[in-house]
Amino acid sequence: MKNNNDPFTLHILGNIDKSVFLTLNVLQIEAIKHAISASTRMKKHPVDCRITLPLFFMRFYFVLLAGRDRRSETRNKEDARRKKTGAMSIFFAIYVSACTCIPLFFAVFYIAKSWLGIDILPDQHLSDLW
Repeated sequence: MKNNNDPFTLHILGNIDKSVFLTLNVLQIEAIKHAISASTRMKKHPVDCRITLPLFFMRFYFVLLAGRDRRSETRNKEDARRKKTGAMSIFFAIYVSACTCIPLFFAVFYIAKSWLGIDILPDQHLSDLW
């Protein structure tokens, strides 16, 4: 079993109300530690650089982690979401294009018809409808 005295586990246990914590027995505390360490899968990375830069009024931190990708379930969910989003984006682009191009096509068609002197409906013009 993993060492349950890591800082995250101790931080969580430290946030439990003191009166509640005193009512827990050793077996319950160990079970809570085990549950916390099992839910936070702390993995070792071949490259683990953590740098903190203290500036005048604030501190910045940089973390560089590298290693083998073991997040296949998360990646599969993300890929499925991207496919749905991509399909919706294509549909939306086609819809916006159609809503823009169809009136533009009719406007160009009307202007060309007027320049050529073609009168499809005699004695009726678009300016009369406005």
